[in-house]
Amino acid sequence: MQDTATRLFKQSSSELITGSGIGYPTIHFTEELPGAWIFIFLLASLIGIAILRYQFNRRFRQSLQTFFQFYTLNQFTREGNFITEQIGLLFYAIYLIGLSMFTYQASIFLPEHPVFSSAGLPLYLKILSGYTLFFLAKTGFHSLTGVVFETREASYLVVLDDFLFGCINGLILLPFLFLTTYSPSAIIFYSAITLLVLTFIYRLARATMIGYNQTQFSLFYLFLYLCSLEIVPVIIITKIFAGNTHI
Repeated sequence: MQDTATRLFKQSSSELITGSGIGYPTIHFTEELPGAWIFIFLLASLIGIAILRYQFNRRFRQSLQTFFQFYTLNQFTREGNFITEQIGLLFYAIYLIGLSMFTYQASIFLPEHPVFSSAGLPLYLKILSGYTLFFLAKTGFHSLTGVVFETREASYLVVLDDFLFGCINGLILLPFLFLTTYSPSAIIFYSAITLLVLTFIYRLARATMIGYNQTQFSLFYLFLYLCSLEIVPVIIITKIFAGNTHI
């Protein structure tokens, strides 16, 4: 009985190896389900937006209006320092969470160019920390150059506008993150990138307008800002994802 079974196994194995494969069932491999920590971060962002909407409704609507209407930026500053307000801190935290998650998901949609040498929650926290430190460094740079070039007011408007754009980008990214997490699609991923690029160009245009509208604003400072803190970081990130540099 055992010899018969062995003979049949060898015969079927040879047929599988030498056959064309047509008529055999196709095996589909499914991707690993998203970790629970991803759901927690996305849910926390959703709850955060609900808090912004109902707890800080007036200031929330003002931020949206200022995003679409540049001329209301000065009026927006008279209502208070949005950057240090509770709504501003929560708003920007949602943006950092979303941007870090979107960067983390890039390894899924760009498998031909591996960027990250690790995965999971530790990698995500490393990305989140990197973006947070970059924001703090950018703010410190603005404060320093504002003192050096005596453009404190104009520098603050640039920082505020950049901060506001980050908050709005957080709103833009959140629905895309839910889709790319639970229904991965390259079209959705690249659509989100397209929107981020468009808002980036819009932000550069507004930063330039701030520079021209402020008489005490140094054009050299404007050029230094656009190159060092806006364009160069984007070029570096693009080169990382286009090459084989590991993080």
